[in-house]
Amino acid sequence: LMTVELDKEKGPQVRVVQNREPPSFLNLFNGKLIIRSDKRTFIDREPNLGRREYPRDTEMFVVRGECLEETHLIQVKPRMSSLRSRGCFVIVTPDQTVYTWQGSKSTRHARECAE
Repeated sequence: LMTVELDKEKGPQVRVVQNREPPSFLNLFNGKLIIRSDKRTFIDREPNLGRREYPRDTEMFVVRGECLEETHLIQVKPRMSSLRSRGCFVIVTPDQTVYTWQGSKSTRHARECAE
């Protein structure tokens, strides 16, 4: 709705491409932005069975950002091949257990953000 109001006033609009967000955009979320590659849960809406939610699979996110306010998580496929020695990852299991994986060459800043 705000974009409609801005458009009427000829306010500035900037296109932000996913996975190439500028620091000024990331600051709006104060380090709490999570970019998912798919839906969180699969919901079955068959008429006979009603609404049922299925548990989601294990999720893995890579930690990105240069400072605490610009930190964001990007979902990657939960595979061993996704892990990198220079990165930090957050892994969430279906029972909501959260693990952090810190690469041996990851920066101190990335480690702090992952926690």
